[in-house]
Amino acid sequence: MIRGLFSVVNGERELLYAWLVYGKGMVILCPKRKKGVGTPMYSRVVVPLDGSPLAEEVLPYAEALAQRCNAELYLVEVVPLPTQVAGMGLGGAGDLGGASPIVIDALASALDTEVSQSKAYLERVSQQLKAKGLSVRWEVLRGSAASQIIKFAQEKGGDLIAISSHGRSGLSRMFFGSVADKVLRQSGLPVLVISPKGDGKGPV
Repeated sequence: MIRGLFSVVNGERELLYAWLVYGKGMVILCPKRKKGVGTPMYSRVVVPLDGSPLAEEVLPYAEALAQRCNAELYLVEVVPLPTQVAGMGLGGAGDLGGASPIVIDALASALDTEVSQSKAYLERVSQQLKAKGLSVRWEVLRGSAASQIIKFAQEKGGDLIAISSHGRSGLSRMFFGSVADKVLRQSGLPVLVISPKGDGKGPV
């Protein structure tokens, strides 16, 4: 359920804040500036996922927003480049001095497989959401997770990014928590951050 706080200026009611109530959680949302009369508060919601149940706990909130605002959902998953993973494994981002071509090739193969898995995963989730009457698109991105999510949201005209604060480790999911933090601080867009029940904190 989405509820709002309004003010009345010169006889016109204006939304100050909206909050989403789902189960026992409540999250404050900052409304977008009005584009025109009757424009929904959010029309394009970007939802980063990583294939884990923890990251998926943001989905009910995204669904509620999409249903209430008639918004389109954009599901994204970011798979890093081989050089990024190799650099992290050697103890420093971009430090590839000790990475052999064999290592890079092996990582590239593994990450290509993960791209295919990510595509199948996002297609499956999108079909589940479409079955509920929602408009959903998806895309697998390559590169640095936070920067790619932000770039995608800006290029697609995203009104809101809805993301879980925690995910599960994997080749392309090593730092999901820090990704959420960077997106929150650097995107310049409203961000809905959900703290999964699995981390013991419940929704923020």
